[in-house]
Amino acid sequence: MSARPCRCPGNIRTNCAANSSGEHVNGTLGTWGRPFEPRKFRAALFLPDLRLCAFGHRQCAGVADTITRMRHSFVFLAVLAFVAAGFAQDKPYPLKGFTVGESTLQEFKTQFHHCADSCDAKAAKMYGSKFAPFCSDTESGAAVDAQGQYVEDVPALTQAGLVYCQPYFPFEEQHGPLFTIADTPATTRFDFFQDKLFRIAATFYATRFVAMQEALTGKYGTPTSVASMEYQNAFGAKYSGSIVTWDNGVSFITLSQYGGSLEYSSLVIEHKALAAQAAAARPKHSSNDL
Repeated sequence: MSARPCRCPGNIRTNCAANSSGEHVNGTLGTWGRPFEPRKFRAALFLPDLRLCAFGHRQCAGVADTITRMRHSFVFLAVLAFVAAGFAQDKPYPLKGFTVGESTLQEFKTQFHHCADSCDAKAAKMYGSKFAPFCSDTESGAAVDAQGQYVEDVPALTQAGLVYCQPYFPFEEQHGPLFTIADTPATTRFDFFQDKLFRIAATFYATRFVAMQEALTGKYGTPTSVASMEYQNAFGAKYSGSIVTWDNGVSFITLSQYGGSLEYSSLVIEHKALAAQAAAARPKHSSNDL
């Protein structure tokens, strides 16, 4: 009986043959069955072309086992990659250990807790020590909105669950911001609603815009969009600046080259759903000066 060569995974060749009774007598990968010409097929899941020795309705057992293991491994890795991608897509953006939508007010206060003024024993006895961070639930001057404007009626905001914080008191940063982002000094605010962080907003010198964009791209990947915005100052002079955004569905990052002036750039990281809840909960301001 002549031997029939077949090409198996890894270019392993064996001889498959059958005797007159139809039993497989030669080859290390076969089972039993009737002689059957090798057939060419393309395996599912992008496996390479293979030629298998088949006898009746059964393929060489070793080859079948190998293909089954390869297919199962490929499916597992594909599913794992898909799940990981979906998880990354649904995960809010973090910054320096704080994640919008997840980090709490207490975690923030614990990390930045320090004595800011009258820290020695004598001064503490005379004036009382002042401890950071600088938060609106204990220091009304810390209440600053997304536009950098001081907020009125702080007690009502606190009662509604809105707290605005900075890691340091303004007097601590008289010689420049102590908080940095991507090695760039930045005046940074952390806004909380119902004890959860919903926004991080920072301003920094515009000369560091390119470096900031490169650092954010390295951490968060290619931006979702890059647009150009045209500005005009009070004297009518026009200039353009870039607005770079990252959006993963649950949160977004906006990096603006000019945040109201040519001197400063701005960065905002916000949790979409929680920011919307915070905006809805904010007390409506009414005026009697009508």
